[in-house]
Amino acid sequence: MKSKPLYWLLALTYAACILVLGYGLERVEFWKLFGLYSVCFGVYLIFCARAAAWQFSFGRIVIVSLGLRVLLLLAMPNLSDDFYRFVFDGQLVRFGINPYLYLPSESFAMLAIEKTPYWETLLLEMNSERYYSIYPPLHQLFFWLSALAGESLLANVIVLRSFILLFEAFNLFLISRILAQWELPQSKLWLYALNPLVILELTGNLHFEGMVLTGLLAMVYFMGKRKPITAIHSWLFAVGVKLLPLIHAPLVLLSIHKKDRSKVIVILVLVMLMLLSPLFFGDAYLNFWSSFRLYQSSFEFNASIYYLLRWLSGFWLDYNPIQKLGPILNGIALIGVLCVSIRVKVGGIKDLVKSIVWVYLIYLLLQTTIHPWYLIPAFGLGILVKDRIFLIWTWLVFLSYHAYGREQVDEQSIFLVCQYALLLILILWRFKSKFAFLNHLQMKSPLSLFLFSGFLLIACNSSPEKQAKAIIDASVDFHDPKGSWSTVDRVQVDRDVQHFNQEGELVAVDKFNLEFRLKPFFEAKSYWVKDSLVHRVTLDGLKVSYWMGQNEVLNEGFLANKKSELESFYHDFTFPLSLNANISSAYYQNKIQLSDNREAEIVQAELRNGNVLTLFFLPENHQFIGYKRANRGEHEVVNTVEVQQIKGVIFPAKKEVFAADSLGNHLFLKSVITYQLTN
Repeated sequence: MKSKPLYWLLALTYAACILVLGYGLERVEFWKLFGLYSVCFGVYLIFCARAAAWQFSFGRIVIVSLGLRVLLLLAMPNLSDDFYRFVFDGQLVRFGINPYLYLPSESFAMLAIEKTPYWETLLLEMNSERYYSIYPPLHQLFFWLSALAGESLLANVIVLRSFILLFEAFNLFLISRILAQWELPQSKLWLYALNPLVILELTGNLHFEGMVLTGLLAMVYFMGKRKPITAIHSWLFAVGVKLLPLIHAPLVLLSIHKKDRSKVIVILVLVMLMLLSPLFFGDAYLNFWSSFRLYQSSFEFNASIYYLLRWLSGFWLDYNPIQKLGPILNGIALIGVLCVSIRVKVGGIKDLVKSIVWVYLIYLLLQTTIHPWYLIPAFGLGILVKDRIFLIWTWLVFLSYHAYGREQVDEQSIFLVCQYALLLILILWRFKSKFAFLNHLQMKSPLSLFLFSGFLLIACNSSPEKQAKAIIDASVDFHDPKGSWSTVDRVQVDRDVQHFNQEGELVAVDKFNLEFRLKPFFEAKSYWVKDSLVHRVTLDGLKVSYWMGQNEVLNEGFLANKKSELESFYHDFTFPLSLNANISSAYYQNKIQLSDNREAEIVQAELRNGNVLTLFFLPENHQFIGYKRANRGEHEVVNTVEVQQIKGVIFPAKKEVFAADSLGNHLFLKSVITYQLTN
């Protein structure tokens, strides 16, 4: 091999960058991350360009590529926190608890074990503590295997990473065999083996899209061997790990000869029932579906067409339309899948692979959420059919990590425009020769690109949701300028309430002693005396208990109301500090004049418990000054009139609650609430 010094220089440069990316940087350090990632990508392109001339053996490719991955063996994932839920679910399975039946706080309470630092880390760091598990049962198998390493997070990570490395070796082998089947040069294997996104997102951040790719590659390989039954089992493995490959079902079935389709359909149904059997216990399937629907209709990140449509909808809607747009875009994606499927020829393996890549492209462009690792299965298949769109996208998509450059996720329009404008150029260039209208666009593509970029820029800048988020974040900064709230694990407060009738007469006084524990999960207690009896309400993360003296109340409807009351007490005292953790969605509305003649910015927020609040903030400093809510069919306005500062954090000291009309106009004073911290 000539150019040996260049080879070693490139290899050492790549390895050094991977080590720094894996061990030396945090997700918030975007520019350093992107700079080193771009260096890796540049080295990767040079390797791929010279691979044919260097004529490496398959063994050399495997050693180099797996060696780079093994460098990350002891690294804790630093670009994604999904792995905390992986390990948590695995521990639940190890203890015999179905992760689809309970929320994390509920399932941990069922374990009845000590809150060790290990468990506290899992509960505090996971990003889905309020959702039922959404990972399919076959996925959970690997979680369980990692949990067998015991209560050591590093050991759990190493086990997961070892399985991912094993499947990466399978991927290299399968790509090599398919290249040989199709009489393509083995040098193409470098395109997958050294891609930095593949290395960082799979081995580094423990995502399982590599296993999905294993199933899809095996399907392609066995179809080439004319073994459709084995091929369908391989595809079902991919479906079992991540349900997304189900979108390829029409393609896969139509690519199989008619004489084999009936047998394949029977196998498909039986294997799917077996793979999904853990969802058939209790309400597991309902919980799984609720998390899936929540993901499809509530989350948005790094989207393209969706952001454009969201902006356009703002001309006639005053709320974020994701709950409608998400399903509509999925419906359009399904139509696109069916249109692509009818073009597939029976036995045409290359056509099948091209069509699967097309389907992935259609699907991803229509999604509300696109994380970098979503691209890997399409990219892995794309290198077999000379696809360059996903190849370049594996570099562009890393721009999405700019959103983590601050404490709160904050997408900036310039990065989205750069990513999708360049991607649009690639798509137009790729298909311009096949479609007349794209040929026509060739001369006008700068104008098309400008319009697309402008739409996306406006969509990212002016969405009501982004404005609401900015206001809430600014309010949190005002109330907690030193970030002390994140270190609080317990709050004790006395809550005194004076009740008035419509004539302004004092009719009752209630005194509550409240305690809220925030870590490792939310717990609450309330004590008060009424008619000489001590009343106690406790929420331990799993259930609510209510005692009147020595008598326990067991009525479920009554207990549900008491749970809502406890949560309301917590929100009243801690908003806006706890807003981000309790909001399902929030949208900026406008500025209004309050009854006391103050101007306020209005944000409408839906809490995770389903309650909807209209929040008021002062425009000059974003101080949170009150909210409007519907309480048992009647409207109330709650204003903060006095505040107290404890350890640099601003809390309410006195609030006034007014009966109001639907517009928020005060009708009469209902109650005055005073707070006194006791811890």
